[in-house]
Amino acid sequence: MPKPKRMLLSILFIFIILLAVSLSACSSGNINSDSNGDNRDIIIDMPHDQNQDTDEIDETDQEQTGKVDIMTLVPQQNLDGFEIKFLTDIVWDWDFGPMHMEYVEEQNGEPVNDAFYIRNTIIEDRLNIKISEKVCMANDAPAQMKKQITAGNDEYNVLIAQSWGGPGAMAMDGYFVNLYEMPGLQIEKPWWDQHSIRDYSIQNHLYFMTGDYNLINNDATWMLYFNKTMTQNLGIDMPYDFVRNGKWTYDKMMEYQKAAARDVDGDGEWTAADIWGQVTHTQHYTGILIAGGENLITRDGNGLPLYGQVSERFYQVYDKIIDMMQTPGYTMNIYLNIKGLPADKHATYNFLNDEALFCPEILAHTRRFRQMESDFGVLPHPKYDEQQPEYHSYVLGQVTVTCIPITNGNLEKTATVLDALGMLSVHTIMPAYYEVSYIGKFFRDDESIDMIDIIRTSREYNIADAYGWANITSTYEAAAIKATPLAAVLEKNADKVNAAIHKTLDKFEISY
Repeated sequence: MPKPKRMLLSILFIFIILLAVSLSACSSGNINSDSNGDNRDIIIDMPHDQNQDTDEIDETDQEQTGKVDIMTLVPQQNLDGFEIKFLTDIVWDWDFGPMHMEYVEEQNGEPVNDAFYIRNTIIEDRLNIKISEKVCMANDAPAQMKKQITAGNDEYNVLIAQSWGGPGAMAMDGYFVNLYEMPGLQIEKPWWDQHSIRDYSIQNHLYFMTGDYNLINNDATWMLYFNKTMTQNLGIDMPYDFVRNGKWTYDKMMEYQKAAARDVDGDGEWTAADIWGQVTHTQHYTGILIAGGENLITRDGNGLPLYGQVSERFYQVYDKIIDMMQTPGYTMNIYLNIKGLPADKHATYNFLNDEALFCPEILAHTRRFRQMESDFGVLPHPKYDEQQPEYHSYVLGQVTVTCIPITNGNLEKTATVLDALGMLSVHTIMPAYYEVSYIGKFFRDDESIDMIDIIRTSREYNIADAYGWANITSTYEAAAIKATPLAAVLEKNADKVNAAIHKTLDKFEISY
């Protein structure tokens, strides 16, 4: 089907920019910004949805022209050949191989890969540094970093690890620098995800966060896919206006689930042969709870985490989730051994084959849906009700976070490089990722692009994933899958979970 005009303009613009930089690099052997070259003429439009505040660059010129010179955006400094070394956990791309991290060896024509190469080469030249990375294929980067720190070795400057893979425990044991106290690091800048800073902070303690220089926080964001062709055939409205008007709620989504659910073979059982309202898996119990404005962990007036201190609204949200997930025909949970469903099939399998109207999943799976014959769109997960002020979009625990080991003897240089990577990523990595890859290849309408903007600005990270307090997330999901009344579950686990939280606070020398 023809692509919307907004998509085509975005694709053409970004393609020209990446091609221009790529050709310049090929002709000169590297990307540089000396006065004899032409690279200073490479100018790109400022993203309209970014509120950039990069003190060191000419903001007046930005405001007047709406353009940014990516070759000179990062202020030139001489860091004396400093080599910043990343130790990185591999994140497999949910079917598509290892995902992009921080370093690529060469350009290969793939927009995101080339944007990484271009960004890094510019920064290496502007700061007189070298960027290198060791990717841990066994997902043992935290363990390797722990050995380095214990030995007093400062080989690696930055750890990038999955949030649920050990950073919380390492922070408690004193292995990481408090990012609020890291000299020169501009954590208030927009290239650092302020949602992650809000959610991972415990008062004035912050030991890991995410930002634009690393793409996994985008790929790991939970959203709601829907089959547009099925929606049209059912004669029901596209949900986009409900989202925009604040009326996309649990109840509204359940109306859609009910309209879609159909016992195809008429056998009175809900099996893989039928059409379902949605198809998902057990992690969605956490995603939809957060979407409803609730969380297992709350905060007291001083911002300290608590468990078991929930309102009556929490239980109302939970009850509605059970209805949404367990009313016959509404939700196929692939973890429940659905009759006729092959054991090796992912939740997206049924959605791809027009066997479910909705599929809650992460952004990364958009790449899989490119092969889908029916049109699809994306939405934020619904609010509990119209009175809920905002949408909330859960970021999966596999998201990779940035940590700085206490053995790092070059904190200021590390901070300068990380901020430069983030600053330039806004104008290279992010356009290549969203404008070229997602808008250009995968999304098929402007409305989905608008929805992505809502989802990106409503991210919520789960601090319980990072610190693993008594495995409360898995305990909740195990209870929810059986529709267990939650008050008893919270009461049973309160002492254990709060003891784990108190242990964290004690390690940070924080008291209630």
